[in-house]
Amino acid sequence: MQTVTLYGSRDSFLKCYNGKFNTCELEATTFISGTEVRRRVCNNYPPTADYRAGMIAATAYRFPTAFQTVDIVVVNDKGELLLARKPEEKKWRLIGGFSDPNSISLEEDAKREVLEESGVEVGNITYLGSTLINDWRYRGEIDKIKTALFVAKYVFGKPEGADDVAEVKWVSINNLNKADIVDGHHVLIDIFNDKFVNNIKLKDTFIQPEIDGNMP
Repeated sequence: MQTVTLYGSRDSFLKCYNGKFNTCELEATTFISGTEVRRRVCNNYPPTADYRAGMIAATAYRFPTAFQTVDIVVVNDKGELLLARKPEEKKWRLIGGFSDPNSISLEEDAKREVLEESGVEVGNITYLGSTLINDWRYRGEIDKIKTALFVAKYVFGKPEGADDVAEVKWVSINNLNKADIVDGHHVLIDIFNDKFVNNIKLKDTFIQPEIDGNMP
């Protein structure tokens, strides 16, 4: 049996809710003044009715956006991959996150995300494919998330959960079970199995033990 908690802000539905589920008010950590925002905008543009109408129309009729993310399968020489778990989730997922607009490549984004979320350095970052992600934050929205999936070879570092990740663990590729993975990442596991696990030539470049016998 699962426990359900409804979260809301100070001015949300919480004050009017009388249902059976537990509620929790989220405390604001950043305070945004609408008056201050309008003052800054008006310093650059005249606060006319036509301007406001134009801004509303531009927002309402803008082109849908595909937000770029990266997801990474970190593989070691033992044939294990590194999975991550977020604090509020029970199932596991691949390491990943949004692309940095200032980075020079998606490969650089992938390397950064792995280091930030697990403390691990990786190399041989290889593109496997891309797909639309059924992310809960954008369900029902015109904007969507589209991710690039990479496989990367473990180089060094002690894997530990960091940033927005609670914990990480190594799992044998042969024991990978989609039932243990969050639903939104099932499509990524399918791509990984198709483009990596079934590609013996590529797989051997990642899993074959090093010549000097060093193992992670």
